[in-house]
Amino acid sequence: MARMAGCRGVFAAVMVLSVLSAARVSNGQAVQGGAIVCVTPEEIPGGYAMLVRNNVTSTTPKGTSWSPAVCTAADCSLVSVSMAPSGAAWGTNNDDKSLFLSMPPFGYNAWMSVAAPSMLVSVAGSDNHVLGLDAKGAVFVRQGISAVQPLGTAWSSHASANALAVAASNTLLAYMDQNGDTFTAKPTPVGMAPSWSKLPGPRLPGCLSLAQDGSHFACATGNGVYVQTVGTTKGWSLVSTPAVRAVTMTQYGQTFAVVRSTGAVLVSDAPGRPFVSLDTTSAANCSNGIAANIGTPLSDNTLSIVPQPASVAVYPGNYTIGNPAVFSFVPTGVQSPILTQALARYQVLTFQGADSKQRRVDRSDAGLDVLVLTKNETLGLETDESYTLDTGTVPHALLTANTVFGALRGLETFSQLVQSALSSSPQNQVPVILLPNISISDSPRFAYRGLMIDPARRFLPLKAIKAVLDGMSYEKLNVLHMHITDDQSFPLELKQHPELAKEGAFHPNLVYSADDVQELVTYARNRGIRIIPEIDTPGHSTSWSWSHPELATVCGTSALLNPTVNATYDLLADVWSEVGQAFPDDYVFLGGDEVSTSCWAADANVTAWLKEHGITVSQLQAYFEERLVHTVRGQGKQLLVWQEVFQHTDTPITTLGKDAVVSVWKGLDLKTLEAVTASGLRALLSGAWYLSNLNSGTTWGREWVDYYAVDPQRFNGTQAQKDLVLGGHACIWGEACDATNIIPRLWPRLSAVSERLWSPANVTDTTDAARRFHTHRCLMRQRGLAASPIGLFEPAVASGRASWQSRGWCPADIDFDYNPPTGEQ
Repeated sequence: MARMAGCRGVFAAVMVLSVLSAARVSNGQAVQGGAIVCVTPEEIPGGYAMLVRNNVTSTTPKGTSWSPAVCTAADCSLVSVSMAPSGAAWGTNNDDKSLFLSMPPFGYNAWMSVAAPSMLVSVAGSDNHVLGLDAKGAVFVRQGISAVQPLGTAWSSHASANALAVAASNTLLAYMDQNGDTFTAKPTPVGMAPSWSKLPGPRLPGCLSLAQDGSHFACATGNGVYVQTVGTTKGWSLVSTPAVRAVTMTQYGQTFAVVRSTGAVLVSDAPGRPFVSLDTTSAANCSNGIAANIGTPLSDNTLSIVPQPASVAVYPGNYTIGNPAVFSFVPTGVQSPILTQALARYQVLTFQGADSKQRRVDRSDAGLDVLVLTKNETLGLETDESYTLDTGTVPHALLTANTVFGALRGLETFSQLVQSALSSSPQNQVPVILLPNISISDSPRFAYRGLMIDPARRFLPLKAIKAVLDGMSYEKLNVLHMHITDDQSFPLELKQHPELAKEGAFHPNLVYSADDVQELVTYARNRGIRIIPEIDTPGHSTSWSWSHPELATVCGTSALLNPTVNATYDLLADVWSEVGQAFPDDYVFLGGDEVSTSCWAADANVTAWLKEHGITVSQLQAYFEERLVHTVRGQGKQLLVWQEVFQHTDTPITTLGKDAVVSVWKGLDLKTLEAVTASGLRALLSGAWYLSNLNSGTTWGREWVDYYAVDPQRFNGTQAQKDLVLGGHACIWGEACDATNIIPRLWPRLSAVSERLWSPANVTDTTDAARRFHTHRCLMRQRGLAASPIGLFEPAVASGRASWQSRGWCPADIDFDYNPPTGEQ
């Protein structure tokens, strides 16, 4: 970006790092796109006009003809514009201390205003930082940019640099001063000022506009465009003449766009390559600023990432990994024990199955820099799980996240990229691992992406639950809902009431101690997963009656807690107090489903109490829930409940609290989703994803297709209502599921739910999903999880013999571990 001299109407040059026209994966397919955007000298009310050319690629560099960019009064006051790799556009207004942001696609979304620290004349944006340049040459930095926090933090640092131009990429910040010296700094965590250092080599005075992609610099001067490679001392090389006023560079430097002094725009597909002139009219004079991106389509569709990321752009070339044994994972920002453990874990997971002896090219400089920007380790509904991943940076790929939990999601994506490369390029044929030059900007669609397990009906040992947690982490799920108690058992040991587990567990050894719970909570947290406990009452409570018959209403072989006895609530208060301390999450699950009020009605003591208090048996559950809610909320917890609690409460938002969440479990019950959100409460969908049911689809083994088609927001309601849907959770009930079969029952069908809750709503292509889910199933098999086949699907070849991938077979399928009885073969 170049510094403007004084007032509006004087040239402002910008650089851009946008992926609008790179190969973008949308709905599972790679698509072309691109744009050149300019700010013209044509004055309109409030500023200058903007124009855009779409469908710009390396093979069609001119794209479409110029057309006006949609803008409001705030938009049209812009005098410079810049784009980040994610496609977000930043602009400056020379009239006041304002900075503007428009989320992609450019020109079709309103601009948001941000206070600037000074009267900025130019701006340079990346996916994690924004540089601002004022008329006095001061450089300002805005940190913490992410998909979840697109405006980032407040301006946190600046340098009085006497600068002429600024440039930003995801891996490097830069400015050039009036002497022609170039200064660079690495992106830094929020609150940590960048450490600027001067590049060695000769100066380049007179730079009007600076662009860089982390690996190359480009500078516009009165003599032409000069380029320089980052990290070398060879100096600047002239690559084009005549005089230019602005230069931009796309991600990974594969394309330049320049503006001549006349305002004409030229493009080139690489440094040193010929420039192509765009048709220029009086309305397409870009002398007041230009932003451009020109990409190429994805050559093949071999990426197998589950769940599908929000935004993927692939560029020409590859990122090469030689010997995995010397590949380094390097924490470059905020560090924590969670990150340290994750890096060690993914050092193994990423290269599992890669034979180091076969890797004859030893790139000891290859690695992944992991930049965590904040110390925030709060794990809950507000957790920022976004990340960006760039493999086109040199020498290390770069993973950037606002929180350590976003870093965990990015590490999983990186590991899947490597495993995809390994499976598509057998190690006995290729001596290196070749990753695509790829830029990913990813964040979840829903904040709550869960799985419910049922250790009450079938006890699950810790090892089985840890296997489930690992599988969840491989698909970016973030909530394990443990249905701990039910009619069949009460397997949770409590210090205040040991009799509950002593009488209620299947066996003295089939219990979860306080140490067991702590071990599970820590194991889950290290994978970015919350554990939410459910103690289901007043129904499903037979196991309580074996130690407390005085608090039960018994009907045949089952029992309910008796809501008319005060001692019931004393016991519940003790239980929830201890459970709440053992499980530190903000939320607990109160249950409340399938309550047989006829059982209460058959109890003479209950009916006498009802008559005395003037309420009906149908109102008794509401009475129970109100008292229980008061107790648990008083202990500092927020609540999740099954849908019956909502349906049997006259004023649910008053009774449960505005932060309560209702889980809709009776199938794809869109009416209840509509009703819950209309009341102002938040909702989850679970009933459409009962994974314990087999063959719910039309084709055996293809139930996942039905699960994949479900969208929890597809009900009649306002957008405000749909925004109250936090996501959902699949359920694996224990009637016919225990530790021996829980993994094959869950996967790969859970993959469909995971992707629906993480990926954009338009990711619906089942053919592409089948390909990716199969590859992911093979990855899980390699990682030791016995995931089932996804069901037969058509080979992904037009003729000839199908590959093992398209036939639905995994190499790990032959690794069946069974030892026959002693003496038999």
